[in-house]
Amino acid sequence: MIVVFVVFVLLENLISSDGTPYYLIFLTNWTGLLTGVYAVSFCACFVRAVREDVDNHEDFPTPQTTTTTTQSIPSSSPIPMRAKILWLTKAAAPVSQFLITIMYWGLLYDGSAVRVATFVAHGGLSFMMAAELVATARMPINNLVDALITYVFLYTYLAFNILYTLGIPNASNPDGDPYVYGILDWRSHPTRSFILVVATTIVIVPFSYACAKALMFLRNKY
Repeated sequence: MIVVFVVFVLLENLISSDGTPYYLIFLTNWTGLLTGVYAVSFCACFVRAVREDVDNHEDFPTPQTTTTTTQSIPSSSPIPMRAKILWLTKAAAPVSQFLITIMYWGLLYDGSAVRVATFVAHGGLSFMMAAELVATARMPINNLVDALITYVFLYTYLAFNILYTLGIPNASNPDGDPYVYGILDWRSHPTRSFILVVATTIVIVPFSYACAKALMFLRNKY
């Protein structure tokens, strides 16, 4: 379902803007693609786990074959790429979704009518990630590496945002403004933009991370 939502937002944005070249300048869309990668890798790992469970039941060892089977199994095997990708995105995807939802409705929304794709991108995907954390995911989000990966993703976008705004001549958003987001106007309001980045770093990201951890603890409790 998450993949369907991500594809819907992608196609709606491209169609409504006649194939806009601006799709990848927004953090919302970076996060949507990250969420899509998470969902695909999660599904791939789930399917693999189900297949292995079925194979294990079909090849259930008898007392006569237990010793031979055990000896033939290697002590370790390489971690599949799908599992590595899932592990890298398991915290960054939900935390970033919560972050963009908070920032859109708290800082960017101007009270105008909201398109369905906009609502899905700034609320629907967050809801789906929250439901997924509570209902299906069994991976912990509780270590420094998870937080570090999330910050690396967000600061990579920040570097792109600054480079796009200041380093590319005549760069603009789809409305023709010389920035991606009005709250990150590095040309006209660099101090305000820097303060917002600091506040996001020390307040909004940790709060979003805490929300993801709270959902994880709720899942483990019930």
